[in-house]
Amino acid sequence: MRSPRNIHRPFTVEVVTDAWKQISHLPRETYRAIQARLESLAAQSSEHATPPPIAGPEDAPSFHMGELTIHYTVDTRRRLIRLMHISRERSPPAAPMRQGEETSG
Repeated sequence: MRSPRNIHRPFTVEVVTDAWKQISHLPRETYRAIQARLESLAAQSSEHATPPPIAGPEDAPSFHMGELTIHYTVDTRRRLIRLMHISRERSPPAAPMRQGEETSG
């Protein structure tokens, strides 16, 4: 049986080692924005008595920040949000211009 005191303990945010390596290449402002978003998720999770649905690895939660995708996990038992990985969105290759076409702008 779960301890009732665990329900009221706030969620905390943890960054795994591989994610720290990725963060080290980001501007400080970007890292701070990611950190603020994760802390906001932790605060929202702490307010809800029922845990969020458990997702499989292919459905792991993530959010976008500019061209970055932030992947994280939620461990309701340990009351922990863990930053797992940061990936860059890849832009689709530009279509080659046909002869006689001009770009606007």
